[in-house]
Amino acid sequence: MEISDIIPTRVDERIEAVKGYVGKVTRTFALKDKFGNILMESAFLNIIIYIRNAVNNYYRTAEYQKQNAPTEVSNLLYVFTLPGRPMQKSEKKKVTQTESGNLLLCENKAYTERVRYLNTHLNKIINKRSGPIPIKCKVNAECVFYVKPENSKDRHSLMYYIVTCVETLYKLKLISSIGANVVASTDKSRIVFVKKEDEQKTVVFIRKLPEEREE
Repeated sequence: MEISDIIPTRVDERIEAVKGYVGKVTRTFALKDKFGNILMESAFLNIIIYIRNAVNNYYRTAEYQKQNAPTEVSNLLYVFTLPGRPMQKSEKKKVTQTESGNLLLCENKAYTERVRYLNTHLNKIINKRSGPIPIKCKVNAECVFYVKPENSKDRHSLMYYIVTCVETLYKLKLISSIGANVVASTDKSRIVFVKKEDEQKTVVFIRKLPEEREE
């Protein structure tokens, strides 16, 4: 998750009546993101305000902008857009290992049907193409998952989204392998929260990595 996905953060106050006491109330404060999701609560107000200001102000600093500068587009070879809510092959997150040593998530029926659907709409999925398909060169796959917050509560969701996405690209014959000989890295992959159901999708930016020089 990026800071840009949660700012501006805000402080909300909740006032509740104390049970058994007439006219007595308690005040609690919570730090929330731009969608109203609670990031922190039940702390002293001055601490919550300090964190809110720190997060909101750091996003605007030159240091943050430099560290999160967009990658050069000169090596951007492909852009794939997979419509619909980002899926995980198995909500139970069962993992198997193939004879070659690759780790695979167990498939469920919904995922199988999703791949079958995507396979018939490849012309809409491939938004940019600057080379042969399936991809055989070593690349970085930056996977951006646009999902509603309630569909991504597990803090490990990004890892499973990435594994599922890479396997989907392989099943659609967009990449020739799920191994590190093709998908060498998934740097800058992230989850972006959206409000509407129809805004959910997965966008994959494929960039060619420089060839390693032999010493």
